[in-house]
Amino acid sequence: MRKLLILLLLTFTISCEDQQIKKECGDFEVNRDGEECDGIDFAGYSCQDFGFYGGKLSCTANCLIDTTGCEVMGMCGDNVIQEAAGEDCDGLTLGGADCESEGYYGGQLTCNSDCRFDYTQCEESGYCGDDIIQTNEDCEGDDLNGNTCQTLGYHGGELLCRTDCKWELTGCVAAGSCGDGIVQTGAGEKCDNFNLGDNTCENKGWWGGILGCSDTCQLEEDSCFDPVKVSAGFLTTCSIDSQGQAWCWGEGMCGQLGDNSTGNPDCYQLFTTGDVNALSVSVDEPVQVYNPDNKIFTDISAGFLHSCAIEATNPSDPTGKVWCWGMNLLLGNSIEAGDATGFSKIPVEVETPAGIKFEKVRIGWSHTCALSTAGDIYCWGDNSYHQLGQGLGALSDFYVIPVKVASTETFIDFDSAAYHNCALNVDNQVFCWGLNNFGQTGTLIGGDNCPMSDEGPSGFNTHCTKSPVKHQDPNLIGFKITVAGGEFDTALATALIGHSCVIGSNHNSSIVDTGVDIWCWGSNHGGQLAKPRMGAEPGGIDYSINSVQVNLPLGINFLTSLDAGYAHTCADGMGFTLCWGLNYTGQLGIGSYSISEDVTFVELPEYQAFRNVSSGYLHTCAMGVGSMWCWGLGDFGQLGVGLKTISNLPYRTVSPE
Repeated sequence: MRKLLILLLLTFTISCEDQQIKKECGDFEVNRDGEECDGIDFAGYSCQDFGFYGGKLSCTANCLIDTTGCEVMGMCGDNVIQEAAGEDCDGLTLGGADCESEGYYGGQLTCNSDCRFDYTQCEESGYCGDDIIQTNEDCEGDDLNGNTCQTLGYHGGELLCRTDCKWELTGCVAAGSCGDGIVQTGAGEKCDNFNLGDNTCENKGWWGGILGCSDTCQLEEDSCFDPVKVSAGFLTTCSIDSQGQAWCWGEGMCGQLGDNSTGNPDCYQLFTTGDVNALSVSVDEPVQVYNPDNKIFTDISAGFLHSCAIEATNPSDPTGKVWCWGMNLLLGNSIEAGDATGFSKIPVEVETPAGIKFEKVRIGWSHTCALSTAGDIYCWGDNSYHQLGQGLGALSDFYVIPVKVASTETFIDFDSAAYHNCALNVDNQVFCWGLNNFGQTGTLIGGDNCPMSDEGPSGFNTHCTKSPVKHQDPNLIGFKITVAGGEFDTALATALIGHSCVIGSNHNSSIVDTGVDIWCWGSNHGGQLAKPRMGAEPGGIDYSINSVQVNLPLGINFLTSLDAGYAHTCADGMGFTLCWGLNYTGQLGIGSYSISEDVTFVELPEYQAFRNVSSGYLHTCAMGVGSMWCWGLGDFGQLGVGLKTISNLPYRTVSPE
């Protein structure tokens, strides 16, 4: 019993002592007011309870929680995006994101208090997947907005919508489309981009040009062209196409091709050596005359050492300035003439008198003449044989710039030969001037002496007509040059050397009713007057001052053009071409190399009809149906057929591009 009492007493004593222990910071127990922690006792709190994503709490000496160890793990609201904790953003910090980067089409992206994006303002602009086809969407799910492969320009296939609301075109592409570079003939395509198949301007019926392809895969022929003028010169040929661009081919030693490329710096030596072959720089297919400012040319003439063309004033006025290229002294330009031994490979503007516009230009051997809209003729270049028509008042045997021919007549047509010219006045009277050694000016041989200088072609009789003189031949009185449907394209022609011809009727009624006549005079040494030659047969003639009528084949009552070459003449009508005279190089186009004193039909290619025939030195050219044809001498590429050759039949020129 006593032991039990002692035990109870001890227990009571201990209990009283415990109740007297003092509670304080540092006893490792949160056991008094104001303590947040004590030692390692944080009353159950962690960094996460304070908004942090991790870390370790610590307790200060005065038992307050220290979150420094939490801050390294970050929290929403610290303006730092904690991607590891799943934050999208933090306050104004969006990490470079915006509505567009989140798949929306616009709006203002903001950040919620939980550091997640707030898309409220983005959603107003829409997004792919909202079942609404937005402005920049092709489609939405199965909603194709009424489109099919065909409405998108494809020829078939199944159209689908991708997850980014853009077209899935795989099935469409497999069916093909206009623009894929493949010509889908089954779908009606004629071409595709630059894929023209076998089509060219040439096989579409044009002379040349570059065929195009429209955005609907149909052929475009706007850049294709036909020839509208041709001039066969000495060893050069030039032409104008229906776009108003000029082309030349053949000899270019002195820049007479005008392509800003062809030429021989020593071309002036031709005057001393006469060796064309040694100096030749020729091209056997058409090259374009340099024309960077896109002049529209309306008339052209190819000569010996230069070529010239007329530039239209505007699309509705085909008359205007004259441009020439080739040997400097012959270009009608005093500046270029300062370098007499040089040449120009590009067109040079002729120094035209003020207020004068020209409608026709023709080149002789070393002179040029042009007909003004007022009916005056201006000439420049060599005047040794009075081919510039300056009359008794001529001051020089060479004029660098144009001078007006000494005449009061009003002319409507003219042509220039090597050393003489002939023209028609408003009364259809023929006037000629220049060298007259064969009576080619229609006046008696033995008139005014020439040349003005002692130099001149060897063997030429020195007889000239110094200014335009009317041909007194009674055959040409009342001569008409009008035909049903309008005037002749070329009514009068002068040969390179020695003869002249006119075309028309010596009757007062319609040519269709009474027939058409050609009258020629001058030299006949090659049969170019269509009469027997002296010595070739009895009664032959060497030349004729008076005009002689050309005997045309039966049934010929309509002609459209006439041109005379060195010693041959050609004319054409509706569906036929006629030539006669010298033929050593096949320039008559009759399939042989024999002289023809009779008017002979040119052997035309099948399905072709020629027009605007042009007779050159020893070759001839004419325009066909969507084509150009040349025949005769082509040793210098003047036939334009892609090789240097001679042909006694018409040969189609290469199509220019």
